[in-house]
Amino acid sequence: MDSTAHGLVKVRVIAAHEDVAAMAEMIGELLESRGFEVIEFSKAYTLQPPEDFRSRIFVSAIRKE
Repeated sequence: MDSTAHGLVKVRVIAAHEDVAAMAEMIGELLESRGFEVIEFSKAYTLQPPEDFRSRIFVSAIRKE
């Protein structure tokens, strides 16, 4: 396994546009409670910060060492 990918988790959050940010935040909190550090919230495919009222957000996290 590539050492840069070891422990990396990417989660795609799809929800109604009014709920997606809250759902992504909940997933981020869950990952942190399981020993991961959230390194990024981004909009789909562009690795840019999410915009308001989008229905997809990616959450990227890496296992804390």
